[in-house]
Amino acid sequence: MFDGVTIPFSVSDAFSSATSFMSLYKDWILLGLGIALAVLIISILFWNMQKSKRAAAITSLLNSGGVKTIEMDWKVGKSGQLEGREIHGIGRG
Repeated sequence: MFDGVTIPFSVSDAFSSATSFMSLYKDWILLGLGIALAVLIISILFWNMQKSKRAAAITSLLNSGGVKTIEMDWKVGKSGQLEGREIHGIGRG
């Protein structure tokens, strides 16, 4: 179908163009990668803090006395995992 079609550059030409582009814009590329990595690390930290707050709330409800069971409202998140939304103490004495 594409017999006889030639391109005006070779693989080595494309590779040299890519490396010259990287050397020309290396500072901006590193800045972009750094920002993306910082956002990822910060989101992991906030997710971990939210998870620990939820665990602390459950523990305090159980240790407050009179709470025998805990009911949580669950929702399927964007990633497809279950996420607890609200915590209700049930069976207070």
